[in-house]
Amino acid sequence: GKDGKPLKNRLWGRFVDPVTGEPLAPATEVKPEDLTNDEASWETPVMPSGTKAVLQISPNNKDWTDVKAPKSDYSYAYY
Repeated sequence: GKDGKPLKNRLWGRFVDPVTGEPLAPATEVKPEDLTNDEASWETPVMPSGTKAVLQISPNNKDWTDVKAPKSDYSYAYY
């Protein structure tokens, strides 16, 4: 956290296929040192150039929420 104390919250991220909703790679837990109340960072899985994906996040690695612009079909495109 911003006060230097670790957050007790946990967060997982994954990319899913925008058409089928199937995971493109296993979910990744954000390291505690890379998680604050305002942001999270982790390495994206390797995918072929041109792959489009929807980013999903979860507080428990079970219940997933899409993270994308409302009118977009995907949230990330590999280049």
